[in-house]
Amino acid sequence: MKACFFDLDGTLLATLADIGGACNAVLAAHGYPVHPVSAYRQMVGNGFPILMRRALPESVVAQGPQERLDALTEEGRRYYAAHLSIRTTPYPGLVAALGRLQDTGLRLAV
Repeated sequence: MKACFFDLDGTLLATLADIGGACNAVLAAHGYPVHPVSAYRQMVGNGFPILMRRALPESVVAQGPQERLDALTEEGRRYYAAHLSIRTTPYPGLVAALGRLQDTGLRLAV
């Protein structure tokens, strides 16, 4: 059996705007400066806890405590889960390309 496996976020779907929006919502709710969505391109990777640490001001991360950082991360995850398809779209040509792959008999797993 032949198969193709794809990562979803940032590979098949343009999710950066919604991910950045979730982080910015948490930052703004706590009075921290927000970032342009384009800045999140350099922050994503290694999971949501690392993303939040990168988005928060360095002084907040350094001061902790870890429970506070964990709570902010969880708040960001909840916000993202509730708003993950506001601006997220498939990359241009993706749906057709996946259809062509499937037509060749490949099984697709996302």
